[in-house]
Amino acid sequence: MGWKEQLIDSLECFYNITELNLQLADSNGDLIASFGDACSYCNYYCKDCHQSENCRKSHKSAFDECADLGDSYIFGCHGGFVCIATPVWIQSRVEAYVLAGPLSLEYISMDLIDDIMKANDIFVSLRSNLFRYASQVSIIDTSRTRHISKLLNVIVSKLDNNTDYYQKMQNDKQTQQAKIGEYIQLIKNTPQLTGVRYDIEKQLVDAVLKGDKELASSMLNDILGQIYYASGNNTEIIKSRSIELIALMSRALVEKDADKESIYRITDNALHTIAYTKTLPDLSYMLVDIVEKFIDIAFSRLDSIKSPSIKKALRYIEKNYCNLITQKEVADYVGLNSAYFSSLFKKELNMNFSSYIIKKRIEEGKHLLSATNLSLTEIAMALGFDSHSYFSNVFKTHTGMTPKQYRRASY
Repeated sequence: MGWKEQLIDSLECFYNITELNLQLADSNGDLIASFGDACSYCNYYCKDCHQSENCRKSHKSAFDECADLGDSYIFGCHGGFVCIATPVWIQSRVEAYVLAGPLSLEYISMDLIDDIMKANDIFVSLRSNLFRYASQVSIIDTSRTRHISKLLNVIVSKLDNNTDYYQKMQNDKQTQQAKIGEYIQLIKNTPQLTGVRYDIEKQLVDAVLKGDKELASSMLNDILGQIYYASGNNTEIIKSRSIELIALMSRALVEKDADKESIYRITDNALHTIAYTKTLPDLSYMLVDIVEKFIDIAFSRLDSIKSPSIKKALRYIEKNYCNLITQKEVADYVGLNSAYFSSLFKKELNMNFSSYIIKKRIEEGKHLLSATNLSLTEIAMALGFDSHSYFSNVFKTHTGMTPKQYRRASY
């Protein structure tokens, strides 16, 4: 999305809130977009009163003035009302102008209409219609008009600051599409890859849970390549598969006891965004953002940890808890003696080291039971338990259910 599309989106929001007519014009004053129904007064004044050229000159003069000021400019338009002109600066150049109005600072009277008619030699026969249409112009007091002017300036000033960001985003989208294209070509040359989507999805979920953004991004692009290829680039099918992928990741996070409210909020927003996304590059890039947000949620608990050493320890544990790691091993890794590390760990997490390791393994066990067809023995071994029976006993102690009962309840 370039600055123009971003500005149009912002101006549409602005209009829906203020109901003040807006026009976006290019640097030559030619109309790019308008927001709100055509102003009845302006139409009548320009066409029936033959003042269109005078209005155009008035607007052009205001555009020049606001460009010189480098700020929004409140001015009296040729039709006798008030408008606001705002320059759109992009990389030190005025690329467009926003025109808001007309608006009136006071109630419309016949005296005002008479003054307008006298100044512009308008026929008396047009007086009643001119008054009728003028009475439809929005009445906004001086203070609110100044605030509207400031708000418009804030909206357009953000664009120049965001130009580099949007350029980077466009570059990232192109890079992502290139990587997806490379994987599609790989699938074409290696047909057996079409059957490994489940394995890649598991790697994606594991990468999210372990906070590996680079691996997660790579796995996501491979999955999208598979989905693109299998669907024949059908947007609706790809949207459906994307929703399934989001559900898979959110479920894994819930099973890991991550912040459910945040997970549900991001998931709901993602579903809404998917419904209105029109292009595959935008959809694919949105999924990258979702993956990164899920990773942030997976590690949000670290924000509440004060000790840098314990934060470092938790990251190490996240990558190694399925191995036979010991408290001393982790203490050595973070540069603390084992006794002090044990005390600090319990103070920060309200549980001792061994209990935390068991908790992590049980969380992963829930995920493997609900999301895979691995046997209980395979899961026990993967989690670092000596035997399937020991795993079952520990699992039931912590969940109140045997692994088999949990698996059945998950389907």
